[in-house]
Amino acid sequence: MPITIRPLEVHDRKAWNPLWQGYLEFYESADVISDEQTNHLWAILTGQTNEIMAFGAFDENEKMIGFTHYLYHQTTWFKEGYCYLEDLFVSPSIRGGGVGEKLINAVKEQAKADGRAKVYWQTQHFNFRARGLYHKMAGPSVPVVYEIDLA
Repeated sequence: MPITIRPLEVHDRKAWNPLWQGYLEFYESADVISDEQTNHLWAILTGQTNEIMAFGAFDENEKMIGFTHYLYHQTTWFKEGYCYLEDLFVSPSIRGGGVGEKLINAVKEQAKADGRAKVYWQTQHFNFRARGLYHKMAGPSVPVVYEIDLA
């Protein structure tokens, strides 16, 4: 199946919404993320601030079947900074067909073109299917992540 990966555009909102909701449901966060936050995120993703960028994956009928959101940040270790791949979601009915890999590669190529030193991401321990892909593409890193919730 031919897949097109491209940056998200304002007119993609209707196609992105159900995938975003599926992503939130998978991570049991649908009741945590408000409509206001979703609207704010969409404004950022479609270029109103360039703080977070996004790619969509589209099938041969131009139906959105996946997305990834990523951002750049500075680091104390490399002047080029890093790329953090924050969200990745592929429609459940087509998982395992290479769409996730294409989305990750699109982020990798963009970050490389933009001169970043590294692309990294994290996932939940129970996301076994995705972790199979992630191990193939990058392998796990050593750090343990700690969080302090300030909300």
